[in-house]
Amino acid sequence: IIVRHMNSMGSGSKLKEDHFVQIAPGTVLSTLPECYPWLNTKKVVVKPDQLLKRRGKAGLVLLNSTWDTALQWLEEKRGQCIEIGRAKGPLTHFVVEP
Repeated sequence: IIVRHMNSMGSGSKLKEDHFVQIAPGTVLSTLPECYPWLNTKKVVVKPDQLLKRRGKAGLVLLNSTWDTALQWLEEKRGQCIEIGRAKGPLTHFVVEP
């Protein structure tokens, strides 16, 4: 996120390519590859962007995936109610990274 804001400040040099997508409840998943072309060319990691511990053990992290597989996984997990420890509620926010 810091890199994204530093690059938008117009310093003339790009720090690093921005490869990070934050998905909120209103995000239209099918339009993301238009804004982030790297989604179609790189393997991705997808995980909930919520304060959860042990996401991996709960099967809530998708690793080394194509965007098509990630899209199906997101559609399945999005809005799903989960319970981990004392935390209970729907999955609403996700992060996608290469």
